[in-house]
Amino acid sequence: MNIANTMPPKQNGEMIRLCHRCQTPLKASMEVEYSRFLNEFYCSFACAVDRYFEYMESTCVDIDNTMPEKTEINNEGFLFVQEVQSDEIKPMNENEFNAIHPIGTPVLYYPIAHTPEYVETVTRSEAWTLESGHVVVKIKGFAGGVSIDHILKISHESEA
Repeated sequence: MNIANTMPPKQNGEMIRLCHRCQTPLKASMEVEYSRFLNEFYCSFACAVDRYFEYMESTCVDIDNTMPEKTEINNEGFLFVQEVQSDEIKPMNENEFNAIHPIGTPVLYYPIAHTPEYVETVTRSEAWTLESGHVVVKIKGFAGGVSIDHILKISHESEA
């Protein structure tokens, strides 16, 4: 069901709030759950948990057949992370980012990484590195710096 195109039902002219996951009309007699992070209501704890697992794309690991990337099992049976090879892709530093994202560059900002929701905006500063090592940049419409890991440059076909 396409939630974006679903109009909540009305009762006595008032919109009735629906469970974000299953679209069940919510009643005070239910064990209603609310996510502050997602700003969503759910008809039950189970519905909320299902939504969280869907949202985070959480899946059971099939140890025998499919291990997550860079994960192995050691002799004691513990899962561990393989060492990163020096020729692997590394995150951009501030100089690399600034070289291809001058102030005013149109970008897509993804407030939550790896989700489809984004905002079209432009850079309004050069990137800089925080003491933590994270590289951030200012963008129009947001206060402070945002991680460059959440920024994607909008490329125009004429640049290709």
